[in-house]
Amino acid sequence: MEQDGREADSIVIVMHIPKTAGSTMRTFILDQYEPGQVYRSYREYGYGKQDRLTAQTRCIIGHDPFGTHHQQLTKPYTYATMLRDPVERVLSEFYYLKRWPRHDPYISAELEKRNWDLDFYIGSTDEKFLNRTFNTQTRYAAGQYSPDCPDLELAKANLSRYFSVVGITDMFDDSLSWMRRQFGWRDTPYRNRNVAPGRPGEERPTGAQIARIAEMNGLDIKLYEWGKANLLNRLGESDK
Repeated sequence: MEQDGREADSIVIVMHIPKTAGSTMRTFILDQYEPGQVYRSYREYGYGKQDRLTAQTRCIIGHDPFGTHHQQLTKPYTYATMLRDPVERVLSEFYYLKRWPRHDPYISAELEKRNWDLDFYIGSTDEKFLNRTFNTQTRYAAGQYSPDCPDLELAKANLSRYFSVVGITDMFDDSLSWMRRQFGWRDTPYRNRNVAPGRPGEERPTGAQIARIAEMNGLDIKLYEWGKANLLNRLGESDK
């Protein structure tokens, strides 16, 4: 990943792709800054009304695709994010919506009508469903709000040019360590948030369902593998 050497003085924009361990990271980040220095752009949770972008802002975090915030900034900025195995991410979000239906009342109401049918969730062509089930990570990194034709090459270019850290959820400790190093964050304790309990046996996805999710997220799989290889390379270089 390209670096411009400004990380310590830059506003850090954390692109929180849903169900990539961002909630755990958010609690850690809030401990790094003083009150009023973090702008939490989570309008679905009510944030973004009381949290404001001000002259004191040093970090922005939210469920917003790349490019949502940096055009408003007059100070240097850099980005960070986490990528997750795409099949695990889609399944994790499905079970999260089942546990917390108020998170997305529209999708949850549609799923409840069908007794929480996973096949319906991953097979729906409703754009609100596709935003969650179809190459979501590529769309976020490419700065695209619509699920139509996510641009993998643009996503890679944005991550290479603008992101100081692209972490990997299943390498969470290493990813967070790299963020601490890049941004001068303290080594404070954290606890996992929004971690799903064990899934009952009857809810275990079938091989066909897993294959379907992988097929729908082919671009995300390529992006995830690319990001993981880059992180491993950077960690290897730092150990030399």
